Amino acid sequence: MKLIPPDYAGGSIVNLAASLLQAFGIQAPNPPCRPELLAPELLAPAPGVVLLVCDALGQSQLARVLASGRNPNLERLVGQAPGGVRTL
Repeated sequence: MKLIPPDYAGGSIVNLAASLLQAFGIQAPNPPCRPELLAPELLAPAPGVVLLVCDALGQSQLARVLASGRNPNLERLVGQAPGGVRTL
């Protein structure tokens, strides 16, 4: 398995938090996510946001967990997310 170091210049969890802060008018200590990862307009109309951090859980791992049927709470959360679920 190849380890990929965090991309703190716009592609990591800290940048996701910075994007959320900026969307609500709060100055963030870190740069936001690069627009190709999270378009700022996706957050602009949101009255609120839930940030569920599953560190080291990528898109393919999330898909396997959901397909297994062993985590109904996560399935329900993902299924009800109005804007969908995104991974970085």
